[in-house]
Amino acid sequence: MPLFLQPKLLRAVEQKQIERVGGSRPLDIDLRIIAATNQDLETLVAEKTFRADLFYRLGVATIHLPPLRDRKEDLPLLAAHFLERINPRVGVNLRGVSREGMRLLFDYDWPGNVRQLANILERAAIVSSGDMLTAADITRALKGPDRARADVGTAAADRPPDTVGNLRETLQDMERNMIVAALKKAGGVQKDAARLLGLSPKNLWNKIQKHGIAPADYLTAAS
Repeated sequence: MPLFLQPKLLRAVEQKQIERVGGSRPLDIDLRIIAATNQDLETLVAEKTFRADLFYRLGVATIHLPPLRDRKEDLPLLAAHFLERINPRVGVNLRGVSREGMRLLFDYDWPGNVRQLANILERAAIVSSGDMLTAADITRALKGPDRARADVGTAAADRPPDTVGNLRETLQDMERNMIVAALKKAGGVQKDAARLLGLSPKNLWNKIQKHGIAPADYLTAAS
């Protein structure tokens, strides 16, 4: 939060009053604040980029939540929680993560923390074809677009010279397959498919046109 805004929040917390934009008198409010941060506020206070009085006023009760890499025993519960939310959104009925898939989750360091876990599980759900997320599903999801491209290049380099395909064509096929899979999960609804793929609707539409995909073919594909 910018330093110049912090006194306003401090006033709201201490005096339980705010002023509307363009208002001429303070309004009484009743509030309780639950704040979260990934910053070291004590360091920011020492650097004078966060007000000490606001820090102590907000820090009446604090809970330190370690990063996911330091509490991997939470992975099964978190995975079950996220899959409950992902199932209706993606249009699948996943019961959980297989033992081998869970082992891969435990072996990963999770630099993106819990948000990355939710993203990986949703990405895996999009390409999954069963009722459990398998090790193969998790592996594809963990690789992501950039690493997947790298793997394609490596695989092509390892083939005999007469079987090396065109890298551009291979990547185009991968892109098309992912778009089709997302459209199937979204029942042909392009807005939902774009969200699943992490694209804007306009960007997805351009790719659909490029690949000659007919979204109407998947209007009844969602379960």
